[in-house]
Amino acid sequence: MGEILIYSAIYLIPTFLMLYFTIDILTRNRSRREHQLLAVFFTCYAVMFFSEFIRHLLPIRYSETVVMYAFGNAGLIIPAIFLHFMMEFSGLKRKFPRFLYPWVLYLSLIPVILTFITGENLTNSSAFQAIGMFYYPELDGQYYLTLTGANFFALGITAIAWSMYKKESHSVKKKLLGFLVITLLLGFLWTTIFGYFDFRGVMIPYPYIISSLIWAIAISYAMRKLDFLESSYKRFETFFNVNPSAIVLVNPDGDITQANPAAERLFQSGDLQGASFRPFIAQSAASDWDEETARLTTLQSGFRDFESKIQNSLGEERFVLIDSGDVTVDSQPMQMLILQDIHRRKEADRKAAFLAYHDALTGLPNRRYFYNEAQKRLKAGLPFTLVIIDLDSFKEINDTFGHQTGDAFLIHMAKLLKTAFDTTEGGFSSRIGGDEFYAILPDTDERQTAIFLTALLQQFATNPYLAGEIPLEIRASMGTSRYPSDTDSLDELVRFADRAMYHVKNSGKNSHAAYSTLSRYHKKQPPRADSP
Repeated sequence: MGEILIYSAIYLIPTFLMLYFTIDILTRNRSRREHQLLAVFFTCYAVMFFSEFIRHLLPIRYSETVVMYAFGNAGLIIPAIFLHFMMEFSGLKRKFPRFLYPWVLYLSLIPVILTFITGENLTNSSAFQAIGMFYYPELDGQYYLTLTGANFFALGITAIAWSMYKKESHSVKKKLLGFLVITLLLGFLWTTIFGYFDFRGVMIPYPYIISSLIWAIAISYAMRKLDFLESSYKRFETFFNVNPSAIVLVNPDGDITQANPAAERLFQSGDLQGASFRPFIAQSAASDWDEETARLTTLQSGFRDFESKIQNSLGEERFVLIDSGDVTVDSQPMQMLILQDIHRRKEADRKAAFLAYHDALTGLPNRRYFYNEAQKRLKAGLPFTLVIIDLDSFKEINDTFGHQTGDAFLIHMAKLLKTAFDTTEGGFSSRIGGDEFYAILPDTDERQTAIFLTALLQQFATNPYLAGEIPLEIRASMGTSRYPSDTDSLDELVRFADRAMYHVKNSGKNSHAAYSTLSRYHKKQPPRADSP
């Protein structure tokens, strides 16, 4: 019973460990060729350990059979499988002609096939000796031939791993390959010492199989790390490629080393790699960019919601929101810039801000803008004249030609008002609603205002709106009031100007009148006979 427990500890535990490695590697990725090959690799070692367990439970006369069909053949399959794995892992498979790869790697399996066909022991020891509780093979020519072939194989695999180590630029992968090289060398030394020299009675039979445990643990560890790196890279690659935000990696020299599809769309360029990033910053935003870059360099920090503008390869400028962070790619420090295209949002915000204070149809300032601006001037004590303009017979235009022509008429009218009032320093016109417009003339007296409005009516007369080939005359009634001479209340200024405008309406239209003139006129009129 004690011997069975020892056999179990020496052989069954490694068997289960190898089977665990097999299941683990397939669970992580059963479709990838490297994982499939390692699963076979671990399974063969499991067969070797389990066959040794079974061999020691059987009489010694069965040792040759067990070694010939199970232990020895599994040992011949392992080098071919691992060589295939290294060809796949290193990419050396591309150097083989397609009609040779991977079959040429499995020439060592010819003895395995012949063993099953002929039933002859071609590569393994045929004589065994019981020493203590173990059955040891005789150290004959077949034993040393097989051992020497295994050692040459181990050196070849080590050379491939070393070559990969020298060429690898990724720091983590380089460390893992270095770890594998050391492990392979340790396995080679173990096999050489305990394989070529007689340790029967001191070590277990075939003591070099213990090196397989070192290999298996090292390879399993390395593949776990590489799978994690690959899955992380794939996650990053997926994030990088499908992210709607533009992402560019910029090296310390300021050159773009990698750009995702969103960046190519943003910059309207399919080949950003190698291009300097700085010229893509729009000229209008260049000074802010340089200032912020210098500040963040001093703080050793990255961009956080930094608003800027880029200029794409077509010369178009777009608003972007920039975030950044430092990353290391293939051992090289990089800055990752994430640029969100906020141009539409900025344009929408700009339009919304514009429409909050401007008329959607004519583009003139609206009622809110007028009252805000007029209140500012009142508070500042700046003299101005308020002009109320109301179109004459606009309803007939709408009724006759339709609202579309009416809208076009208002737009034409607004252009004339804008041209007239905006040319005065501090003056402006606004559309209050319908066919009614308010305007401000800065610091003009009654005579200057009259001259200005007379000229404006002349502009209307000489610039009718053409509805097709039909000229539509622009006629308007205008009334004015003046701050501070008439009043210092905005509501009263509007009421007084409105009263003057309606006086024009009732007196023949298409003219202008000042509230102050009407006020003086009414004061001069004698009281009616029926007045109290």
